[in-house]
Amino acid sequence: MPNIVIRLRTRDGMQRCSLPDTADVGELWGQTAALVKRNEFGLKSERGALPRGGASLGQLGLKHGDIVMVDYEAAPQPAPEAASAAPDSAARSNGFDASAADAIDVALAKESGLIKRGKDPRFCRHGEKGMCDYCSPLEPYDAKYMEENKIKHLSFHAYLRKLTAASTRQSGAAMVHPLSETSCKVQVPCGNSHAPWPEGICSKCQPSAVSLKRQEFRMVDHVEFETPDLIDSLLAFWRTSGLQRFAYMYGRFEPYPKVPLGIKAVVAALYEPPQSNASDGLALDYVPGTPDGDNADARLALENADRAAAACGLVCLGMIVTDLIDDGTNSGKVQYKRHDKSFFLTSVEVQLAAHMQRQHPTRTPYSSSGTFGSRFVTCVVSGNAEGGIEIEAYQVSETATALVDAGIVEPSTVPSMMLVREPTSTLYVPDIMYQSRNEYGAVVSHRAAPAFPVDYLLVNVTHGFPASPAPTFPAAAAYPVANRIASPQTPEALARFVTAAGDTNKPDFNFVEHVFRTGILAPEQAAELARATVLGDGGAAVRHTQAWNTLRTLLASMAPAPAPSAPSSFGGGNSGAGSAPAPAPAAQQSWSCPHCTFTNSGSVVDCEMCGLPK
Repeated sequence: MPNIVIRLRTRDGMQRCSLPDTADVGELWGQTAALVKRNEFGLKSERGALPRGGASLGQLGLKHGDIVMVDYEAAPQPAPEAASAAPDSAARSNGFDASAADAIDVALAKESGLIKRGKDPRFCRHGEKGMCDYCSPLEPYDAKYMEENKIKHLSFHAYLRKLTAASTRQSGAAMVHPLSETSCKVQVPCGNSHAPWPEGICSKCQPSAVSLKRQEFRMVDHVEFETPDLIDSLLAFWRTSGLQRFAYMYGRFEPYPKVPLGIKAVVAALYEPPQSNASDGLALDYVPGTPDGDNADARLALENADRAAAACGLVCLGMIVTDLIDDGTNSGKVQYKRHDKSFFLTSVEVQLAAHMQRQHPTRTPYSSSGTFGSRFVTCVVSGNAEGGIEIEAYQVSETATALVDAGIVEPSTVPSMMLVREPTSTLYVPDIMYQSRNEYGAVVSHRAAPAFPVDYLLVNVTHGFPASPAPTFPAAAAYPVANRIASPQTPEALARFVTAAGDTNKPDFNFVEHVFRTGILAPEQAAELARATVLGDGGAAVRHTQAWNTLRTLLASMAPAPAPSAPSSFGGGNSGAGSAPAPAPAAQQSWSCPHCTFTNSGSVVDCEMCGLPK
């Protein structure tokens, strides 16, 4: 009788044993021990553990081609020589340096990212613990899975796994940086022997031609607002004034399980910087990365907001802007302006988004420059087809940031078109190409001269709200919003909030930002106040901090005092417990500086702290 082949699945690979089906199972144990070079191991088939003897292979149900699992302890891995004591060794994989990446990237680098699949009842013919091509896990960049689940862009880490898949399979291969930042500038200096730009140029230092197409990946996969109150605050400003509003979003990045190795931006707070508003647009007093000129106060205000957010454990996630116009029917509906027949983002908004993404790069060890891309997100609150209000979230592509950074493109008077500048003696403009379908359905290439649609630069990002909101800050805080004329943030407002009866007010990010901006507390005390604010206990932790008590003491003189009762003369019959002493002369009463809130003695006319007049 011919022999049958039994396949052995071991920790070190597949092995084979050739035996007649009438052979005792002990012979299988003997051949296995010789192949794996071990004496202590176990054998298990689909029907269970195999005995060490007393039955033939046929009696145990083993047939030609069956797989038997060989279970034994894996050999210990040798410890690395120099990196054995490295604290981030668990986060290093194929050259990944945890110290050169953000916390969310370190966490996702440790994940396998494989997409698990269940046993297919139509094609799988193995046991419950078996695996085949129809049920084996998929890579996070599997194209069929992306199409079936309507995922338009790969996540950033799935894109990385796709780029590094070949080098990862080569054991011991050193990591080659798979990412490089896109640049449309002339390389200066150039290695060739010619005069530097603009006197000379060659094929090595000139930028390559640009082909506009949909970006394969996105840096952020989802934007989640912790509570709808964040959006209602912006809508309340528009409903009362009819003007548009701009705000920076602060929060944190978390894994997004609905996309393989996905990242979501969780928005916890909004900060409205100094701005000039109109019914059809707005203008920021200061844009990061540009000269502040006469707007140094706006720059300092934004820097204080960043410090306040950092003290709360938050980072700048992006920006949000309203674009709402009432439809005139007095039904509460708004105009439907942004759609596929007009535009999704205007060329001005794309230019601003590209500039802001360049100002907020993402750290990554996979890039030779140490940074690649940006997680800065742009959200627009506008009308939908039904006349309702909805949010759309976008990023712009790496090509867009490179074109804007090089000064090659500029906004046009047509919102949906981006204008390409004419080359000059100091500006090199590479060829920009894009493709579209004509009226016959054929793909046609176009040269972007003098303009091209901004849609080629957009990256869609989904958005939503949590099913069970757990906001970082109180959902209904009473503190005034920054830089609003109708309810300004004044020292008196801060004093009323802090000294409120019963301590019923709940501090939020606007309160923390105002404390940082006034500088009334030392930096250490302000940071203590910020850390206590995000504990989510309704402000109880804040009111038990030393910083809060210090703040109350400093602002007590600015809180409105109750009306005094009628004074009684010394020795009169009305000098009971309810009487109040006569007020001190006006010249001796202390006063609070309206600029820095410092309490001064009544004998001085200039503030002893800031030197400004009373």
